[in-house]
Amino acid sequence: MTQTVSRHRIRALICFAVVSLGLPSCSTESENRVDRSTPPVTEATTTEATWVPNFVTVKYRPDEVDVAAPNFEWIGPTKSSVVDSAWYAEINQYMVIVLRGIGYHYCALDAGTWRQFSEAPSLGSFYQKYIRGRFDCRLFPVPTYP
Repeated sequence: MTQTVSRHRIRALICFAVVSLGLPSCSTESENRVDRSTPPVTEATTTEATWVPNFVTVKYRPDEVDVAAPNFEWIGPTKSSVVDSAWYAEINQYMVIVLRGIGYHYCALDAGTWRQFSEAPSLGSFYQKYIRGRFDCRLFPVPTYP
């Protein structure tokens, strides 16, 4: 877990530095977040791309989740003091969120709640008020990702 979170934090710091310097990469969609709706890829040749997985260790889940899969939408890195990043798979109504370096997951989270969360002026406040303690994966099925 530490290695995955550290890699995420390093990427977030690099992106923050790039944005601070006014360089064109890591463009922000809004003041608080960078939207990455497509998975990261590296070009193996000029005609094909190779998948670059991004595994997140989730507390209370026995396997890691590849949040770079195309079914996940990503918000992050954020300027929130609570929420580092969050991913959502609408097809499974499944959210993975990293809070202060620790990954958690939420099941049966509807797309409307995800949209409101991703557009909230304070991700941490919205999370505390509308997500935390709800959408319990012990009550709803946890999706598997091959």
